[in-house]
Amino acid sequence: MRLTLRTLLAYLDDRLPAENARDLGRRISSSSFAAQLIDRIQKVKRSRRTAAADDAAELDPNLIAEYLDDQLEAAQVAEIEKRILGSDPLLAEVAATHEVLGNLRDVAGTGGSLRERLVALDRSGGAPVSAGTEPIVDPQPVVEDSVSPHWEPLPSQSGSGRRTVLVVSSLLAAVWVILLLTDSRLLSEAGSEVDQLVAQADASPEGEPAAADSVVPDVGEATPQSNPPEVVAEAVTEPPVTEVAAAEPAVGGDATEMSMPVTAPEAPAISPVERSEYYMQADNQFVLVAVPNKSHWTILRDIPGGDTITDTAGIVDSGKLLLDRWFGIPQFQQMSMRSERDPWLFRIQGEAILRFPLRDQSDLQMVRGRCLFSHVSPGLDESGATTLRLQTGDHISTLTLASSVARAAIEVVPLAVEPISLLSVPEEQQEKDVAAPAAADRPLAQPDDHLPLRSDYLVTVTVLSGGVTLQQGEAEAVDLPTGFSHQWRVAAGQDITEVTSQPAAPASLPDWMLRPETVAVPERQRLTDLLAVELSAGTDPLVQSRTLLADKNSDLGVMAAGMFEIAASADQLLEVLFAPAEEMVHRELAGIIRRRMAGSHAQIVAIRESLETRLAIVEVPLVMQLLRGLNLADTKNPETISALIRLLNDERLLMRTLAIAELERLTGDRLNYFPAADAGRRRDAVRRWERLIKRQRGELTP
Repeated sequence: MRLTLRTLLAYLDDRLPAENARDLGRRISSSSFAAQLIDRIQKVKRSRRTAAADDAAELDPNLIAEYLDDQLEAAQVAEIEKRILGSDPLLAEVAATHEVLGNLRDVAGTGGSLRERLVALDRSGGAPVSAGTEPIVDPQPVVEDSVSPHWEPLPSQSGSGRRTVLVVSSLLAAVWVILLLTDSRLLSEAGSEVDQLVAQADASPEGEPAAADSVVPDVGEATPQSNPPEVVAEAVTEPPVTEVAAAEPAVGGDATEMSMPVTAPEAPAISPVERSEYYMQADNQFVLVAVPNKSHWTILRDIPGGDTITDTAGIVDSGKLLLDRWFGIPQFQQMSMRSERDPWLFRIQGEAILRFPLRDQSDLQMVRGRCLFSHVSPGLDESGATTLRLQTGDHISTLTLASSVARAAIEVVPLAVEPISLLSVPEEQQEKDVAAPAAADRPLAQPDDHLPLRSDYLVTVTVLSGGVTLQQGEAEAVDLPTGFSHQWRVAAGQDITEVTSQPAAPASLPDWMLRPETVAVPERQRLTDLLAVELSAGTDPLVQSRTLLADKNSDLGVMAAGMFEIAASADQLLEVLFAPAEEMVHRELAGIIRRRMAGSHAQIVAIRESLETRLAIVEVPLVMQLLRGLNLADTKNPETISALIRLLNDERLLMRTLAIAELERLTGDRLNYFPAADAGRRRDAVRRWERLIKRQRGELTP
């Protein structure tokens, strides 16, 4: 029996045969997705605040009835379940209706005493009706005054009784008026800030709940996902401005220190409804959006209103649609955003994760990504200026373009808070990392825990043309000329920054800065279309992308791996890494894990724990080193290099792929070794590597 929404409701209402119920119970217990959906159904049925929005589309009651009676085609069932799962009010109504209909099917037993009592209440004096016969109607008219001998009229109420009721009612009304006048909360014009934040946390953008999967996937094929604890919103307070005595060492080797540590100002609280309008231009099939308070991501196209955002000029306010939701794009995509209040244009180049914060103190909050910052209409107004408030962690930096021809490139890279040894993670450090942060420190729309929300951030601004003014908190603004790169580091959980600056020659600028817009070649566009078709078959991007990782065309698998870089947890990444795939796909997945480990210490712990469930304990340290990347000390260690060469003969394809990928990264050569080749060819290539290491006395040098 396939686990769909209807069978799940039948299981919850105890309407399945015992054998089917036991089978479904076992499958539900092994699926985190089904458990989350059960919790959601029970929650919306009990919730007193569940109400349909004014503009919410309703379903035909007859269509719902046919769905509950299993009278629809499979395609109609999929569409109906998609609509139901995309709306909490609809889900609550359907679940409650299913429960009520199930109770009505139960035959209620009636004893002889109950029949006699019912007959006694019949004022017409008719005889009881036997089952299966038509009632006998007396042709004589019924006399109005004829009553049953067992019936007696109620005694009339005296005048004193009526006065007593009036007095009691008057006293109760007076007490209610006094309570109303003395309760200041009832007469206040608006609720507290905490009430507003809680209300916005419960409601999704545009008043619509986030969309879920159209059909509950088969539990046997579902990917296990973590279910983070629900976050209870608390009062949000701004940290006081504190003076910093000394700064940490400057970021960068030869960088020249320009500014001292600065502090972020205590910005005034602004209501979210006063936010500017932001218009997004992107392919809604490849923009991933975090579902609030869930360990789940979905596609922008599948959330209410998301299908109106396309890769043409935007006309929909995406700021209200995605307010306080993390969203991002994979490496092979581009996305543009423009502001109405300040005429700036933000071009995202490749993989990035960001959001529109709940408050209006900043325009964008970014945890990772590359972008080009420019005027909406460059060159039309030489004196025009525009301002962007960029938030990284708890710090807000203000970037102002001096004129409409000015352009800047911005790159945000998360950094692990404490770079520790990967071979032995102290237990106290593990407990510190896996412990959930306080509710006040976590965003209201908390996505997967793999986002580097508690990491340091390295922000680099490169002025490509014109001039840019940078202001860090209340510090004096700094003018950045053309050709300069300005870099600062934001400490996790603090508003302290360290600012360095160094000239950047145009010849040293990376490609993503010099070529802002690229047109996909026909073959790459064809692969993008294939991935889009696969994603359209469901609402979980990881489930739909996973089938393409093992495709014979490794380029398609690499593109599918880009979806995992945004939405996958550490355990999900390792699960697909250990699955059969082409060498290029394994390398791409290993690169994703490496970037995760470099950007978040909590991910180091999560990846190590997941590896311990898949490998022998003695193999975990070496694999962790391969995923992280060998450093200079590792290349000088003969034992590490010897173990790396032995992995070239390992029986597992993944181990051989990781080993040759690291050797090629360090030396720039693979000595004609291919991990998928037959044993004879691999043996000859391993001998070449052994002779090379022997000549270098056990060390590995480029």
